[in-house]
Amino acid sequence: MSLQMKPGDALAIRINAHREGWDGTICDDPTSWSCLATPDFRERYCARARPDCFHLSTFARRDPSVVIEANGGAWIFERDPHAFDDQLLVLWTERFEEPRGVVRERPGDNKLLAGVYRVQGVESFETGNRVCYRVRPHPGTAVRLSPLGIEARAMRYAGGAYVKAIDRSMLFRLFEEAREEAEGRPDLWFSPADREQFEHFDAHLHDWCEIAARRYLDSRAEQDRVREVAKPIPGSGYMPFADLGTKLDPEDLRKAEERRQAERHDHRIESEETRRAAVNASDSEATSPESTTIISAESTMPWLVEAPRRSWVIEQYGERVLQALLLGALTKSLIVLRGEPGVGKSHLAIQLLEDPKRERTLIVPVSSTWRGSEDLLGYVNPVDNRFEETPFTRFLIDAELAWDKGDQRMRVVVFEEFNLSQPEHWFADVLSLTQFENRADRVIRLGNSGLRSAPNRKTVTLSPHLRFVATINSDHAARPLSPRVLDRAAVLELRGDPRRAIERAGIELEEFEMASILELSDALHGKDANFSLRSARALLVGLEAGASMQLERHEILDLVLVQDVLGKVRLLARDPADALTIRKLEAWGKRFGSKLSTCNDRIDSWIQELSEGRDVVQA
Repeated sequence: MSLQMKPGDALAIRINAHREGWDGTICDDPTSWSCLATPDFRERYCARARPDCFHLSTFARRDPSVVIEANGGAWIFERDPHAFDDQLLVLWTERFEEPRGVVRERPGDNKLLAGVYRVQGVESFETGNRVCYRVRPHPGTAVRLSPLGIEARAMRYAGGAYVKAIDRSMLFRLFEEAREEAEGRPDLWFSPADREQFEHFDAHLHDWCEIAARRYLDSRAEQDRVREVAKPIPGSGYMPFADLGTKLDPEDLRKAEERRQAERHDHRIESEETRRAAVNASDSEATSPESTTIISAESTMPWLVEAPRRSWVIEQYGERVLQALLLGALTKSLIVLRGEPGVGKSHLAIQLLEDPKRERTLIVPVSSTWRGSEDLLGYVNPVDNRFEETPFTRFLIDAELAWDKGDQRMRVVVFEEFNLSQPEHWFADVLSLTQFENRADRVIRLGNSGLRSAPNRKTVTLSPHLRFVATINSDHAARPLSPRVLDRAAVLELRGDPRRAIERAGIELEEFEMASILELSDALHGKDANFSLRSARALLVGLEAGASMQLERHEILDLVLVQDVLGKVRLLARDPADALTIRKLEAWGKRFGSKLSTCNDRIDSWIQELSEGRDVVQA
């Protein structure tokens, strides 16, 4: 696992809410102050004046630093100890106030911008029986911003625990707000030195982002070089966990490959014998175990994501998604891709194989009317008693024939809108057979009179290199999956990332435009109203046609956000979570509504409806 960020973006971590401003001074009366640390820690350490708090000296005048625990930093620094060098690190906390500290019940977003580092380096150290990581800023670049009261927004997943990422345009936006808040108000700062350091940081922000981008690209290039050196020799297949390769001796890899090639040769011989036996017994209802055992060798198992597609999956969805797909397909026959509409589930599912002609990929749209296996497999025609097979059944037969001929490439069936109908009614019989290894146990019987296209065929056997990939939404029109299905499935959630959608659509946005999209998506988190790839493509089309429609860029963006994002929102008048959402949207409207007036008007109308006790329901 590695950092997933765009070069020049900032990193972000949370620190505890410190009463004395993180200057190295232990809080006065710490047991009564809620800083996010446990009461036991505050009693045993803070109250006894023991300076063991990892965030105590974050903004100390001499040698400031912040500590990241092993579970939050090992996944980064064990692979690359210099991953943070010259990067910008945003420090945030939860809002706090006298006399109690953090106020959990405070309305609105509770994230407070505490400060920022320009990181000089990270060093590991041992404390007790664990390794932690001390982050130090370049001299004079530990800026304390908490007195300004700026909300920390639009932080996103960066590849692992604890560490987040913030888009560069959002970082510029936060500094712009800080500049406006501090203008003409020197009394806001803890000290004149804080104000001077902020002004120095603000003046160099753009240049330091460029340096951070170059360092990140250099770091990624070095990691790619290490992975290239650690790759197996050609023909040995893909190693899904790159770290493993760095720990293996090249000679061991070569010997393993020789064993693998020998196993492949033996497997081809056994597979050919199995094919001949299967052909000879094709019309028989019973077959001997000796002729029907599916030869399964771990060394010959193909990967669900084929080699030419892996870099694309990492680029579009991240390394974690690739690893989850590879691992899930090793142990399960059904991979479920879950996520908000427009996040790219279907796009990912049909791109797993290097199969441009769709010879090894079948797309099956699920209907809400499906009630039995005949909807999936086909049915016996009562007129002539022949089995009318579906494209799905034909695909299973082709996969079986390919396997018997020694073609061991993966084959994928993509079920679109898998949970529009209850899968237990139409898919459970097929799914249950995939757990067996013996060929005789993986047989689906299609009727006694044979298929219309092949009268001598009355059964189909599930190929061991067949995988089912299902896309599901979690909206009100879908049905939840049962434990029976989930137990046989690997579920992978795809997260919507507006920035990645914009990149995939190939749009160049200005800072205001990018910030408005990211903050709106942040405000609507969990509402199934994300700025998706479809939204990005709609924006691209609008921007290209804007001149002919005599519309400015911000007017195009305004209309796309109303139609593609706000048009999906549902709010309940008496739901506390929705009350928080509308407060976030109101704050968003204050920041961006002067240009995005249609969006602002829509939000104002929702505020009015909710205040009158009416739910907000779209068309």
